[in-house]
Amino acid sequence: MTTYVVLTATDTGAGKTWSGVALAIALAESGRKRVVAIKPVETGTSVEPDGGEDGVMLAQATRQDAPKHALYRFRAAVAASVAADREGGAVVWRVLVEEIRRLSAGADIALLEGAGGLMAPITWEKGPLDLAMELKAKAVVAAVDRLGTINHVLLTVDRLKFHGIDVLGVVLSEPERADESTGTNAASLQRMRPGLRMFSVPRLMSPNDGAEYVAELARLI
Repeated sequence: MTTYVVLTATDTGAGKTWSGVALAIALAESGRKRVVAIKPVETGTSVEPDGGEDGVMLAQATRQDAPKHALYRFRAAVAASVAADREGGAVVWRVLVEEIRRLSAGADIALLEGAGGLMAPITWEKGPLDLAMELKAKAVVAAVDRLGTINHVLLTVDRLKFHGIDVLGVVLSEPERADESTGTNAASLQRMRPGLRMFSVPRLMSPNDGAEYVAELARLI
């Protein structure tokens, strides 16, 4: 039976794809029978899939046969529902979920990376939270270790838990520019939510270098 894990974030640009690549590599290296990483929807893409796209990077991390890129791709760098309206390529929720199940068949773990934050719309009615609920998935939250992240993480984690979704942990990435809160947020969050697992990741040259920092998180899945 496949275990679904939705990788979401506190916001866009919170290190979700880098965290996803690192986690996908850690899972693949953990001796699992099969891990598949899927980006259901991606915006801001080029005409043809290239190595800079999130869905492509995730697929390369697990060396999977399929999918090789995001299931739905839109060129406009806006929310998926807005991009679909602009480009006439509406995301059909039922079809999307069925395709995820088909691609995940036979896998031990299916890692699903959302687009934007937890409540960012995939369709006008559904988003990453709905995907986690429908697939009875667990969740991992990506965030940046900077001022404001305590509020953003708690809003995201509490919303997931309210809907009965098991939050495996928060991947807290070092920001490009540190502020006075950097280095304090992990302990603060654990003090406010005892039991919340935090995984701090330094700034790296490549997401491929991050697997060791999320190896313990991979073992929880």
